[in-house]
Amino acid sequence: MPQPLARQVPAQVPHLQLSPDGAVHVVRWGRVLGTLLRPGDLLVPGPTDARVVVLTPRGRGRPMLAVREGRRLLALPGMVPVSPERWSVASGVLAVERDLERGAPDDAPMHVASRVRGTGAGAPSMDQAHGWLEPREIDGLCIRGSVAPRRSGQQVSIAAAPTPHQALSLLDGTPAGRLRFALAAPVEVSSRGQVIPGPWCAAPPPASTGQVPLPFLADTRRSA
Repeated sequence: MPQPLARQVPAQVPHLQLSPDGAVHVVRWGRVLGTLLRPGDLLVPGPTDARVVVLTPRGRGRPMLAVREGRRLLALPGMVPVSPERWSVASGVLAVERDLERGAPDDAPMHVASRVRGTGAGAPSMDQAHGWLEPREIDGLCIRGSVAPRRSGQQVSIAAAPTPHQALSLLDGTPAGRLRFALAAPVEVSSRGQVIPGPWCAAPPPASTGQVPLPFLADTRRSA
């Protein structure tokens, strides 16, 4: 018997919000580059020449994510080319950060490192490399880390990335009780669609007055 076709789920675009201090948060869930971004996630800023970047609109609109393809920028998740006249790069994306209890990324295995700190002043910290872990294993590590302050009086931070060196590098800036993971872009990407050159409205259109614009009024005068 023929197998039923898999149901195609349309890509959900995450909604981003730029706070007054320049931080970018996810306010509505979405999936980009195979990773589920959840409300409350923080996009850790990186250099503007990073592979994955945050774009801000020139005029009205929301921030959005894009990936570099040579000199072009492709909007995520649709891989549609964006116009530099409409969008500008606000920052790169170094990592995604969230509370440990909110769970691990569900897209692929990663190298994981953790740091355990005591709660007292001047308490030593201990770093540990956990190696290559599956998403369910990372999730279990996050759950244990989230309850560690209550059970053992220790603070735990966790970082996950495609390479061990990158995981340890992310761990250095990860606050206690938080998870940071890299948002890795594929080596090769392909664009879809064309750049729309504009122009775009920088302000909301004026309210309708109920009158027909002059160019569309019919000439009802009779010829002499």
